[in-house]
Amino acid sequence: MPNPVPEVRQGETIVLTASFKDKDGALVDPDVSQLIRIADPTNTLVVTDAAMETDGATGKWIYVYAVAADATLGEWAFECIGKDGATPDVSIGSTVFIVKLRIGG
Repeated sequence: MPNPVPEVRQGETIVLTASFKDKDGALVDPDVSQLIRIADPTNTLVVTDAAMETDGATGKWIYVYAVAADATLGEWAFECIGKDGATPDVSIGSTVFIVKLRIGG
């Protein structure tokens, strides 16, 4: 059963996670960088090549994103890219999250 799509309201914060794996499927930490790109529902990049931080476990990385109070509603996409000196891309993963209408003022 697939994981549910994460939801966040305008003005809230979402923690985006990524797992990086080698060609054999083992969790690894990319040597050079872990980057994230986030696009809004109009496919406009709102975060470009931002660095991620480790969550303390091998191959597990996070990015904390503060959704603007006036963020476009709908399905947002994020892409994570891990780079290594020996191989151009250790792993590329992407997924979506939903921005919902903010409640209250």
